[in-house]
Amino acid sequence: DWSSDVCSSDLHKDVVPRPAAAAVIFSPAAQGPPEILLARRNKRLSFMGGHHVFPGGALDKEDHSGLVRGARDEEMARAVFAAAREVFEETGLLCVRGTPDLEALRGHRACLLKRETTFAAILSELGATLDAEAFIPVS
Repeated sequence: DWSSDVCSSDLHKDVVPRPAAAAVIFSPAAQGPPEILLARRNKRLSFMGGHHVFPGGALDKEDHSGLVRGARDEEMARAVFAAAREVFEETGLLCVRGTPDLEALRGHRACLLKRETTFAAILSELGATLDAEAFIPVS
């Protein structure tokens, strides 16, 4: 039985959305539709455990625009940085132009996941920047 107070706008009045970014990564297939990258969340997580999702997550205070080129403003630069960081953390894919050494990337990602380094430090060490024009903002 749904009462009017359950559906009221006051139900979520104390919920404050967190800025977040996600990435929909696709590549053209040799035949057929493009291939889409999904990650599977750990089954033990309380929120959406076991579900397939696009890589993404909340913006961190360390996410900054200094290593993003071509963004229209600071908000977009931070979102691009966060999306690229989340993709790297969750999948090991680095969204930069060029082809960094895969073994080096594995080591950098392991250090990032252990919080021994930051995504900005990894990009700086690789001499890489993020190209905002390679990211298409959706919403």
